[in-house]
Amino acid sequence: MPRRKKQVRLTDRDRLVLTMASVGMVTPKFVQQGVLQRGSLDGARSIIRRLVGRSPEYLYLRPEPLDGDRVCYRLTHRGRRVVNASREAATPLKKQGRITRYAVTWFIFADKPGHRRLFSLRDYPDLFDVRDGRLPRHPFFIAQSPDEGTAGVILVDHNASPRRMLHKTAKALDKILREGWFDDFLRRGRFVITVLTFSDQRKLLYEGHLPRETIRRLGHPLSRLLPLPLTEESVPFMFRVVPGLESIVTNTPSLLDRQ
Repeated sequence: MPRRKKQVRLTDRDRLVLTMASVGMVTPKFVQQGVLQRGSLDGARSIIRRLVGRSPEYLYLRPEPLDGDRVCYRLTHRGRRVVNASREAATPLKKQGRITRYAVTWFIFADKPGHRRLFSLRDYPDLFDVRDGRLPRHPFFIAQSPDEGTAGVILVDHNASPRRMLHKTAKALDKILREGWFDDFLRRGRFVITVLTFSDQRKLLYEGHLPRETIRRLGHPLSRLLPLPLTEESVPFMFRVVPGLESIVTNTPSLLDRQ
């Protein structure tokens, strides 16, 4: 007779960790920054161990390799049912998926805890008409600022050429403009194209040309929404270097604490 899995009484903090895993992945550093905030890394590891249980009978999380010397944790099918996540959230990650999920999880949970959240346009059919079209594969987020909300799209740098990154950025914004999903946000300067990269050098490279060239490519559709003349400040861009991402992208050992 198969042995029953251990029952763990889940706290609100445990559920927040599982929600983090449903967005992307869990690492001790992310739990320390996004859940405990002022807690210790050892405390974060303790929470994860409790949710993992013992191999091979994993409970809510299971480990898998992140880069050469780190481990991340994704949902088990039992864990995904707790937070009503998709089956995809419990499937093994390939390299490109690890890069994207690591970057997005850091941006949503660890960079400014409690400030941002992901959302799907399909969750708000009264606001966004998406019945007849495919959504961009890049995630959207909403952030609360002191005076009003800001929306944005997240683009992750996978070490592609600058030309490829420009194409990806322009394609995503072109789709958004054609559908008119965020016209009001764009008019008020409250839609942010967010680029998550892995080094200061890449950040400087993108800051130097991506806003200017994107505006140049999409000048016609943007001109119906924004005052002329268009400049590289007409659409807000945000560029962030994600700590620890470079080792995943380049397959080099991480300089962060061993996780």
